Amino acid sequence: MTLISRFCLFGSLLAIALAACVKEKSIDTGGLPGAATQWQFKEAGVSFKGNTDTAVIETTGSLKTLVIEGVSSDGTGSFLLEISSLNISTGTYKTPAVVFEYSVGGIELYENDPAATDKFSVTITKINATEVSGNFSGEVKDASGNTKNITEGKFSAKFKTAPAAGNGQLLLWSKKSCTGGGNIVVKVENQSGTISSFPASEPACGASGSATFTLPAGTYTWKAFCGTDSIVDAVTITAGSCTKREVLFPAPGTLCRLSNIAFYDPVNNTAEGSITSFFNASNKVIKIQVFDSVQSSLDAEFNLSYATNRINVDAQQYFNLGPGERIQEFHGFVEPMDNTSPEGIFSYQYDASGYMTKCLVALKAFPTIPVLDLTYTWNGGNLTRIEIKQAGTNEKTVIEYQYDLTKQARSFLCFFPNSELILFQTAVNYGKNSTNLVVKSTIKDYDGSGAVINTEVADFGSHAYDANGYVRSFVITGGESVYDTDVKYVLSYKCQ
Repeated sequence: MTLISRFCLFGSLLAIALAACVKEKSIDTGGLPGAATQWQFKEAGVSFKGNTDTAVIETTGSLKTLVIEGVSSDGTGSFLLEISSLNISTGTYKTPAVVFEYSVGGIELYENDPAATDKFSVTITKINATEVSGNFSGEVKDASGNTKNITEGKFSAKFKTAPAAGNGQLLLWSKKSCTGGGNIVVKVENQSGTISSFPASEPACGASGSATFTLPAGTYTWKAFCGTDSIVDAVTITAGSCTKREVLFPAPGTLCRLSNIAFYDPVNNTAEGSITSFFNASNKVIKIQVFDSVQSSLDAEFNLSYATNRINVDAQQYFNLGPGERIQEFHGFVEPMDNTSPEGIFSYQYDASGYMTKCLVALKAFPTIPVLDLTYTWNGGNLTRIEIKQAGTNEKTVIEYQYDLTKQARSFLCFFPNSELILFQTAVNYGKNSTNLVVKSTIKDYDGSGAVINTEVADFGSHAYDANGYVRSFVITGGESVYDTDVKYVLSYKCQ
C-alpha cells in the first residue's frame, strides 16, 4: 500500500463521488477542464484520462519493450501502452510493434488488433533518462469486437528509479542534562550512545559529548532515558546528510504540538513511512514531508506560506481562514498528494463551542453545488459520529467512535475522514479536537434502501504515554479505519 492510499481511505470515497459527478457533468455540458493528466484519449467524443505509474524499458535479448501503465482518474480503468523495437527513441511506431489496451473492471473495453498492420500508431516526442512522453491514435476493437477509433491520445510518464542508497547520520543532542546533572542515554535500533555535553546551541555532526549514529537511509525510532523518565521519537535519515534532533524532556504541563507521525509494522517493528512537520521560529509549520521508508523515497513535500486569512499549501492548493484563524475553506485536490484527483472546494462549519460540525464538498467548476455532505457529531467533547452522504442518492457511510473516558489525549491525532485534514492537521486550526482516547471505530456502509452492506471494526490499543500525558505510540488492528490498520503509530511533538 502506498503512502497516498494510507492517508486517503475516505479520500477515495470523495474521489469516486466527485469523479462520478465530473463524468455526469461532462456528458451534460460537453466536458470540464480538469487537472493535468498523464494519459488521455477520446473515443466517439468521450474523454478518458488518468494517471500513469512509472514507465519501464524491459530487455529480452536484443529486443527492447517500453511499458507504460496507469489508472483512470476514478480508479476503475486500467491503461496499458507498449512499444517493442531494437531501439526505443523518438519517432513513430505502428502495429504490430505497439500494444494498446484499456480495461474497466478487468474487462477489455478497447484494444488494438496486432494483425491490423499500421492501423494504430504511437509517436514518442520526448525520451530521456528520467521521462518519456508522446501521443497515440488509431483503430481498436471494443468488447463486442466492433471497430472504434481512438483520437487525441497523449501520455507522459517517469521512468522507475532505484531507491536512494547509502548511509546518513543522526545527531542527538541536548541543552539540558538529566535532573541532578546526569547524562542522557540514547538508543537507535540496536545502537546506544550517551549525551554528556550540553551546549547552548546546536552542535556540529560528530561533536564530542553528543551522540552521533551512522544509519542506512530510512525512518527510525530513537529513545532517550533520564533515570526512570524516557521519551521516544521518530526521525527520517537521508543518504549523504546529517539529521539533527534535540533531546528535550518537557516539564509537566508543557504545551506540545504534534510534529511527526511515523508508521511501523507492528510485528517486526520495521519503518514504513512518516509525515513530518517543520516549524519556524514563530512556531508555524512551514514544511510537511511525506516519506516512504519501504522505497526510501520522498513521496511529497509541501512548502507552506502564510498570508492574511490564508495558508498556501502549494501553487494550486490553499486554505482560507475565518474567525480565530480556523480553516473556513480548502481549495485543492481531493487527495492533496495526487494532482490527478478531482479538484474541489471544501467548506467547513463550526458550532458555538468551536467544534467542526459539517463539511460541504463541491466541484471547483461548480462551487455552489455540493456533491458531498459530511456531518460531524460531538458528545461530551468527543467526535462520536460522522455521516458521509453523496448528493442525489440515499447511500451513505457512517463512522462511529468509542472512547476511554478515563484517559485524555493531549494534542492527539484528528479523526476526520478528510484527507486534507489528516495530511495538514499539524498546520491548520480545525477547531477543538476530542478530549478522550479513541479505542474503537466502526464504519458502516448503507445502500439506498438503508440496509447495511458492509461493516468494518477497528481497535486502537497498546497506547504508550510520556510523563506529560502525550500519546507516544499506539497500534490500530482489525478492519478499515480513517488511518490504516495493522500499523503501529509513533508520534512526536514540538514543545514550547
